[in-house]
Amino acid sequence: MPKQFAILIATVFILFIVCFITLYILLKPAVEDHLLEVGSQSAYNALAIKTKFVPIKSSMSELMEGGNGYKVTSTNKTSTGLIFTLEWNAITQEYYKKERDNVLCILTFPNPQKGQYEATSRCWRLN
Repeated sequence: MPKQFAILIATVFILFIVCFITLYILLKPAVEDHLLEVGSQSAYNALAIKTKFVPIKSSMSELMEGGNGYKVTSTNKTSTGLIFTLEWNAITQEYYKKERDNVLCILTFPNPQKGQYEATSRCWRLN
């Protein structure tokens, strides 16, 4: 009987380790990106152009609600929250000129360990 109990404990321990490693592999964020380094000599490398981040004094929810016209175009998960890219398209009546506005928003999850009890967002207008 003690030998069967020891085998059971060892089996449970091995299953726990296998599950832990599997979850770690599946849930770890992808750190690598496959972009070429700035200044690398390649015909496919884009130029590094200065980008201005202009802070917006509105939350992401204010931009998304009330018919403001912003739509989510991409998302990415980080360890502390989500990054959203928003786009606003409008065709003005004057000469049918199309205007665009791109906004980057970071939605931060609540973290009671750090004293943050509500989700917050910060947004920037790009160029």
